[in-house]
Amino acid sequence: MIYVGIDIGSTCAKTAVMNENKEIKDTFVIPTGWSSLEAVERINETLSSRGVNPNEATCISTGYGRKAVEGAKKQVTEITCHAKGASLLFPEKAFNVVDIGGQDTKVISVRNGKVTEFYMNDKCSAGTGKFLEIMANRLGVSLAELDQIARERTEKLQISAMCTVCRVGNRFFNRPGNIKGEHRLGRAAVRRKKGPSGICQTVGTRRSHLFDRGLV
Repeated sequence: MIYVGIDIGSTCAKTAVMNENKEIKDTFVIPTGWSSLEAVERINETLSSRGVNPNEATCISTGYGRKAVEGAKKQVTEITCHAKGASLLFPEKAFNVVDIGGQDTKVISVRNGKVTEFYMNDKCSAGTGKFLEIMANRLGVSLAELDQIARERTEKLQISAMCTVCRVGNRFFNRPGNIKGEHRLGRAAVRRKKGPSGICQTVGTRRSHLFDRGLV
């Protein structure tokens, strides 16, 4: 028996393939694009190319576009799926899951494999994956490079505001145009080195306050 989990998120569509022994055999991620239905078609094509028949596998769908997966045996919220998946991967009886998604951020408290409480930031893109994506673009690096550069910094850095719109126009990313030559290039290099660390640290700090609401 083959099991397929499909998560149609706002930005990316994730797929995992598991066998009857609960071993993850394959995973892949594709852009969701403008249509969840088209994303599902591309997922089925990819599964078929990798030797998995979507019509024969037992499928569970989640994410905001889960209803687009017509062949799914069950359609489950991503909060429940996070709890189930994390419980499979980690033996601890009680823990928290932080999900920084494309359009929202969730902090989920799990005990004995079940959700006991969760909090969500879904009012704006501050501190979400979209925020990180836009900030990486402003610094001229990829998301993977943003993570790598941030890991290389050890000093504590914070940025003052998390609003995506405000950050795009902030002086940190847009220095005055009269900086010329090597001096201008030098300051740009400093921003690229320090920016990712400040961004990632601030996202982590802002999300950590959710743990003060009585989570595990």
